[in-house]
Order: sequence, then structure tokens, then C-alpha cells
Amino acid sequence: MVILFANWWKPIYSLKMFSLEPIDADWTLFLDRDGVLNHEKKEDYIRNASEFHFYERVPEAVALLNRFFKRIVIATNQKGIGKALMTADDLYAIHQYMLQEIEKAGGKISHIYYCPDLADDSPNRKPQPGMAFQAKADFPDIDFSKCIMVGNRMSDMKFGRNAGMHTVFLATTHPETPFPDPMIDARFNSLFECVNAFDVLKQWGKEGRQYDVVMLDPPSFTKTRDNIQKAITGYKEINLRGIKLIRPGGFLVTSSCTDLVPPDMFLNTIQMAARDARRNIRQVCFQAQSSDHPIVWGWDNTQYLKFLIVQVQ
Repeated sequence: MVILFANWWKPIYSLKMFSLEPIDADWTLFLDRDGVLNHEKKEDYIRNASEFHFYERVPEAVALLNRFFKRIVIATNQKGIGKALMTADDLYAIHQYMLQEIEKAGGKISHIYYCPDLADDSPNRKPQPGMAFQAKADFPDIDFSKCIMVGNRMSDMKFGRNAGMHTVFLATTHPETPFPDPMIDARFNSLFECVNAFDVLKQWGKEGRQYDVVMLDPPSFTKTRDNIQKAITGYKEINLRGIKLIRPGGFLVTSSCTDLVPPDMFLNTIQMAARDARRNIRQVCFQAQSSDHPIVWGWDNTQYLKFLIVQVQ
């Protein structure tokens, strides 16, 4: 996760990377369609394939997400059918085009669920969780505690919560939506942005954005000792990008949650990141996990959490 503060008391942006430690091949990703994969038509419906226009790099983003999730499914409200503005065959043609373009990019959608019902209280219309239960019936191994719902409306967030999922809000069509919000676990500007936080931080650095506080909670980057160097490279890169976004006198709050990277290696990595960013850092706080997760001497895997605050000059 990345949290940025323009003023130290007010978080203005949060990024939660999908490669966080808990997510593995048992997880399922639910996506809304309009406003997530493609541009919406204001106060209207996508009625044929010629009106379906992907957001930038969405097919590529889906292909990247397939690496992390066991399956990806779509859950979309489609009142246009219920209003007789289009037919189920029209919707099928739209989805065939969408799937073909995603497959060209190397991605895969396991199933598409849609609700044509007009009644807002229909059990299958979001925010009601009916389409989630349909997916569960088709894929019995779905565990909603290991699911993420990505959408551009609060009804999508409520749909996810009603089914017991984690939620990600995309500010594509409703950027005015308040955040933080108890219904929203993370917020991004686009689907591709939420896949690749490294690119986002790099771009913000190029734009000269500056913050008083940057908080980083990256994934472990490796689960085996054979890939330690990969983990070090990942930690250095994301902390380097974070440091470059901090105003002089601001603070970096960063952490590592793997026993494969010992404390001295983690601290040296942060120091290398600061050196490459040409910034000086002053340690404010460094600590391990709380006492309810005790460190047992001689058992390296019990010393896994490193938490560091430094001031950046």
C-alpha cells in the first residue's frame, strides 16, 4: 500500500498493490464493466460493439491481473436490456468483441454476469450481491474473503461488501467520491494504475509532485531465499520512488513483512535508495512487530516485520 499526505494529518491518496502477501492463486477478482474496462456513455447505455471503447491499457492490465488471480469475472448491471433499448444478443456481441481484445493482449475473463432487471431492489442488481452468489454457484471454490471487487461507483463497493469481499474504487467517472471511506479499501485512477504502482510513483516523480508524508507497505517480493536479490531490488525501487516524492523535511514511513530480509539488509536497502535519490535521511523510529507476535531467538522466521520512519532532507 502507498499512502500520500499533502498535509500530515490528511491522507489524499491510497494505493494497495494486488501483489500483497495475502493474495495468491486462490483469489478471485470481480470487475465492473462500464467505467472500469471501458468508457461509460453519460446517462445512456453501450448498445453495440462500435460504442465500446476500452480505457487506455485495460486489456494489458487484465492480462497482468491474470498472473495474480485464479480467475477474473465481470459483474455488470445492464438496465438497457430491461428498458428494451438493446437485446441480450446485442450485449453478447459487445462482450464477444471485449473478450477478443482482452485475449489478444494475453488476458482471460472466466465468466460475465449481468443483470437486466429494472427494479433497484432486484436481488441480482448491484449493490445486492446476487451476481456474486451466481459466481459462487458456478465456481464453488470461491471464498468471498479472498475476493476483490473493482468498480467506479459506490454501488460496486456496497456489492463487494454485501458479499464479504475487499473493494477497490476507480475514480474514472466519480472522482468526487469521498475517500477514505469504510466501503473502500483502496482507490486508484484507472485499472492499469492499480496493477502497477511502480509506474505510478515514477510518473508522479516526473510530474514533480511533492508530499509531506509518504507511507509504503509493499509486498514481500519473494517467498524463497533463492530470490532475495529480487526482493531487495523491489524494496529499493519502491522506496526510491517514494523518497523522491517527499518535500525536504518530510517523512517516509516504510516497512517490510518477510523474514527473508533481515533488519540490517532492509535498513541498508533504504539507505541505498536515499543515496540514489540524492537525499539525506534521519532515522526517527525503527521497530519490529508487537509483543503478541514474539520474536524467538534462533528462529529467523519469527522476526519478520520491520517498520521504519525517517525524515528526508
